[in-house]
Amino acid sequence: MTESTNVITSPGVFRSLAGIIDRPQSTLEAIYHGARWKWVLPILLLLVSLVALNMISAPYTAELSRDQLRRQMEAMPEESAALVAGQMESFSSPLFVGAAASVSGALGLVIGIVISTAVLYFSGLLIGAEIDFSPMLTVVSWTWLPFLIRNIVESVWIYVQGSLIVNQGLSWLVSVGDQMKDTGNLSYFALTYVQVFVLWHLFLVWAGLRGAGKISRGKAFVLVVIYAVVGLAVRWIPVRIGQAFVL
Repeated sequence: MTESTNVITSPGVFRSLAGIIDRPQSTLEAIYHGARWKWVLPILLLLVSLVALNMISAPYTAELSRDQLRRQMEAMPEESAALVAGQMESFSSPLFVGAAASVSGALGLVIGIVISTAVLYFSGLLIGAEIDFSPMLTVVSWTWLPFLIRNIVESVWIYVQGSLIVNQGLSWLVSVGDQMKDTGNLSYFALTYVQVFVLWHLFLVWAGLRGAGKISRGKAFVLVVIYAVVGLAVRWIPVRIGQAFVL
């Protein structure tokens, strides 16, 4: 008497990209059980789109940085203001700003995916989900693909409009027009993430947990809520700490 086993076949790269859109749960389940190297493609695509976005927005970001430095210089002693003015052109040039943003963004991307995986992995253990860290890391990297679309959309918008997108998501509802005050406001910060790309990402995380962890819809939803809250806190708390030293 022979036992039959269900073998999950990992789809190819292009089928996986299409499946993320029309069959997310089964596609992410197949990715979970497939080759570990598949994390390379989404991260590579995200990095390329991130660099493109930063370089396109660099001239406008650099100008914004110069305006902020000029306002800060007005409150400085004359000698300190002269020193800052001498360094301003070098450190606020479009090339430097774009390169610095790309490097920090790349590090943030990799660290963010690892932390996201850790949050899902350890919170999953608490509810008894059978999730392995390494394959879940691959799944999480694929759930970040909506941010690839966001980077492309924002790059095109900035290039065509010739200006930065100041208020992301629904943050404009509570914006007071002061960047320092806005970013320190938790409601403003949270509303920046109320956008279709973030919601799509959270849905993919839910689908990935359902497919990879074989857990119920309710438990997967609870894990997504924990994931979203922890992710928001990890991003907002450093901003508040940084502002405490500046102000």
